This record gives sequence, C-alpha cells and structure tokens, in this order.
Amino acid sequence: MKIKKVYSQAARVQGILRTLGTRHGITIGELAEEFGVNRRTIYRDLRALQDAGYPILSEVTEGTTYWKLEPSFKDIQPITFNQNELMALYFSRMLLKTIEGSPFQTDLGRRVPCPAKVG
Repeated sequence: MKIKKVYSQAARVQGILRTLGTRHGITIGELAEEFGVNRRTIYRDLRALQDAGYPILSEVTEGTTYWKLEPSFKDIQPITFNQNELMALYFSRMLLKTIEGSPFQTDLGRRVPCPAKVG
C-alpha cells in the first residue's frame, strides 16, 4: 500500500518547479498523481508559477501536452536565503509599509543608474 504524501501549497509549487526543471516534459496527469492532487489544482499551480515570472512552456507531441521549463532557465542557480535573511527581508518590508503614500516612497522607488564600466 502506497502512503499518500500531503504537501502544503508552497511545498507543492516548489516541488512542481523542481520537477519541471529536471524533466524534459511531464503531463498534467503525471504531476497530479505525483503530488496527490487533482488536475485543476496543478493547472492553478502552473498559472501561479507563470504569474510569478517562471517561463513554463507547454508542448504538444502526438496529441499529448507536456509541460516544462524553458531550457535556458534551467541553468540559472536558485537564490537561497537562510532563516535570518528571510526574517530581515520580511521585517524590512513591514517597516517600509509605514511610508506608503509619503514623498519618501517616491524617492525610494527611483532607480539609481549604475556607473558605466571603464575599460
């Protein structure tokens, strides 16, 4: 008897992303079976990843749709944070909410141009 593993949404989406990055293509049905959810949930998770900017492609081969990450994206190393760094980012974001609607927010939103490289 196979034990069904229960994933939180965040863990499942991260797992789907990892799966898409390691395979040459996978169907919605295979993803649904692997993560123990229905197909609609997988479609929602894929849409969330696409909305977050991940280049997820679908490709039809012999009438079957396969999903995968854009090949050039697979070579990009993930950005990882330790717990202290994540907490610092979280609290910084909370602190910056206090200046919403003020002139400071406009100033902080401006991009500072990078100096041109010499050589």
